[in-house]
Amino acid sequence: MKSKLKLIYQSNILILAVLGLGLIAVSFYLNNEEKEMKHLIGTILGETGGLFLVVGILHLMFEYRMREEMLHEISHTVLSNERIRQNGIVDCYDNSLELGHSPEHLEQWKKAEQLIIGAHYSEAFFMNHSEIFEERCKHQRLTTVLLSDPDNFGCDYLKKIDPEVPNIDERVQRVIKLLTEKPNGCKDNMQIFLHPVVLRYLFIKTEHCIWFVPMLNSKGRSHVPVIQLRKKSALFEIFNADIQRLLEQSKNTT
Repeated sequence: MKSKLKLIYQSNILILAVLGLGLIAVSFYLNNEEKEMKHLIGTILGETGGLFLVVGILHLMFEYRMREEMLHEISHTVLSNERIRQNGIVDCYDNSLELGHSPEHLEQWKKAEQLIIGAHYSEAFFMNHSEIFEERCKHQRLTTVLLSDPDNFGCDYLKKIDPEVPNIDERVQRVIKLLTEKPNGCKDNMQIFLHPVVLRYLFIKTEHCIWFVPMLNSKGRSHVPVIQLRKKSALFEIFNADIQRLLEQSKNTT
């Protein structure tokens, strides 16, 4: 089928070229006539034939030089996008802080039947978005939060790589208090786990998707991206299984 279409395409180029040359030849004949009308018709036919000839040459150049490269680029782009879609990546931000500024995402987190958040010790997210937890407590929706265990080797490592970090124990306790006490928190529908590791990514998981924030390797402060994975995709299943194992390896404080 492909070779047949190519043959038709090349035949059309040949027809354009032959027609153009034919019209140019007729125009030369008519231009030699003394009658003014024939001379005008010859001029028109010559210009039309030249146009056909140029179009045929351009099509020929496209066929042999540009078409293959263009099709290769298109197929590469389409295949890459398809791999991304199949693996479950549906959204991303180059700065994870933008995620908390989206009313759509905030509403999803408030209304999700299942909400699991993995963090270290920073209380910023929980303080800045305390309305999420207040709303969830109001409607008795279960919320699970994983925080660093101050008494484990994970926090010891964090202290060593960043000695300027304020008291981790106090910061973790502030987050727990915010999540389990009124006006923003509650005890009945709030599960607090203390994990023993240094997380390689932070995350927010609902029954529909996982948002994950990869950690940088170098020291210093910098913006980090956040990526959304849809449910029932290959990457979602990988991260979901990892989160479930982390829960099993963490200490439930409630």
